[in-house]
Amino acid sequence: MTFCGYNRTIAAGLETLTEGMIEAIKARTDGGKTLREVIEGELSDLKEMNGRLSDSPDLLLGALGGINSYAFFLFSCCDASDKKAFADSCRDLADRFLNIVREIDIRHIDYQTLRSGTGVDSPIGAVATWLLQLRADGVREG
Repeated sequence: MTFCGYNRTIAAGLETLTEGMIEAIKARTDGGKTLREVIEGELSDLKEMNGRLSDSPDLLLGALGGINSYAFFLFSCCDASDKKAFADSCRDLADRFLNIVREIDIRHIDYQTLRSGTGVDSPIGAVATWLLQLRADGVREG
């Protein structure tokens, strides 16, 4: 998204993807497994799948790996104590992620505007440096 910008359609798509992932995980608990068991199984599967796909030059498989990485990130960080806590924490995390994406777009445009005469050779590189510093400082978004 850093290369095409942020807009409401992208945000809605990620929100829909997140909701679909929440629904899928919750539905898997209907088979008698606990929420924690379902999430642990999903994390294991995602890790194995991405490990096997990582060497593929196929762009579609790379895109699948990207979506898998988003799911892994979401499921790894969400509260698995019960279905409501899981859904709420996933939505909160997805919202925080979207806030970062929105800020990336704003900063990228700012760096592109300031580029001439400021020593900013690569606007997106400047954004990446800002992101790394933000995380190193422990600053939390949203």
